[in-house]
Amino acid sequence: MRHLGLPADEVERRIRDVLARYDLAHLYDAGTYHLSGGEKQLLALAGVLVAEPEHLVLDEPKTLLDPLNKRRVARGIETLPQTVVMVSPDRDFLANAGGWILEPDPGEGTPWEGNYSSCADAKEKTVG
Repeated sequence: MRHLGLPADEVERRIRDVLARYDLAHLYDAGTYHLSGGEKQLLALAGVLVAEPEHLVLDEPKTLLDPLNKRRVARGIETLPQTVVMVSPDRDFLANAGGWILEPDPGEGTPWEGNYSSCADAKEKTVG
């Protein structure tokens, strides 16, 4: 069996590594019929990460997640070596995930280095 052009043992290693990163190792042998919507969302994200994409675009990555799983996703996103572009109106979530914020303005965007909290502080100091 080959997936992504890789031998089966390498695919299995990647799957186990990604599941472990999100504290989901218990799902490796589990069926999906009993999983919550949030757990299914995490499993789908883990499936994408197994492919080790160079860039990742996430729209509302925490929509169905409970507080524990929101923290898992935030922690996992923060440690990814890939470039991650994420859209989320959840300021608490953004305070725990990310190293750059792009604040949209009509026709342009303002980049801020840091998480949402540090960006909000920096903006307040520059705007007055």
